[in-house]
Amino acid sequence: MSAFALTGNGADAAAALKDFSNALPGYSLARIQDIYLKEIPNKDPAFQKTLQELYKGLQQAGMK
Repeated sequence: MSAFALTGNGADAAAALKDFSNALPGYSLARIQDIYLKEIPNKDPAFQKTLQELYKGLQQAGMK
């Protein structure tokens, strides 16, 4: 859904978010960020930049 949102495909981003939310209720942007922080504590700047883009796309898709 992040990639859809980042490329301007809002309809597919919204549909993917709906599917994701139905399959994994209770997952929020904060929860996903927490999982990456705790489970994959990679401090590499390139990895962190990629994560920030992921989070940006998830927000654009409507994830709260």
